[in-house]
Amino acid sequence: MSHKLAPVFFSDVSRMDPEEVCRRANCTYDRARGCYLIEVWAEPWEISPARKTILRLEQPGEPISVEMGVAVLAYLLGAKDIPLSGEWVSEKDLPGGEMFFRGPHSIPANLVAQRFGRDLEGFCRACELLKGSAVDGHADASYRFRILPRVPVEVLFWAADEEFEAQAQLLFDRTVHAHLPLDVVFGIGLEVCARLAGRKSGEPRW
Repeated sequence: MSHKLAPVFFSDVSRMDPEEVCRRANCTYDRARGCYLIEVWAEPWEISPARKTILRLEQPGEPISVEMGVAVLAYLLGAKDIPLSGEWVSEKDLPGGEMFFRGPHSIPANLVAQRFGRDLEGFCRACELLKGSAVDGHADASYRFRILPRVPVEVLFWAADEEFEAQAQLLFDRTVHAHLPLDVVFGIGLEVCARLAGRKSGEPRW
């Protein structure tokens, strides 16, 4: 359960029409219990606006990071009923991204590169443990994660060799900016890098 989210986030969701939210966000609503059911990181989560709780149903005792708690609520509030574009872009290619994703808002993909270095197989194992799907790409390995129903993220990894250091990059479907503001996209980027770098959800970041 997440305890650190401002109550206003839940209040805004509670005022919305559940049918309209489910249509936009591609999730379901349990009227008897007054909660939304949504796939997050390919696992079921439950959001109760009235109780102001977010639960990972498969691991109800596990903490939820502030980044993902905010992302889920922001997604319920702002998701659009539009198809994925199929066009993968970096965060800086999003509208306003070139200015926003700088300095303290730089997505730390270097943490992924530092963890795995030359260990390509280790990177693949870590991605598969997080329910990522291997995809063809221009990197040594690329995996796609369904963070939210309309928000997939790809992680590209180039293993280190005699000439080059390891590199990693995150890509987003171009429609992500229609569903989430840039600061929430940044939070998702932090979460992806933290999980792949071996840091548990909910623990201190950097």
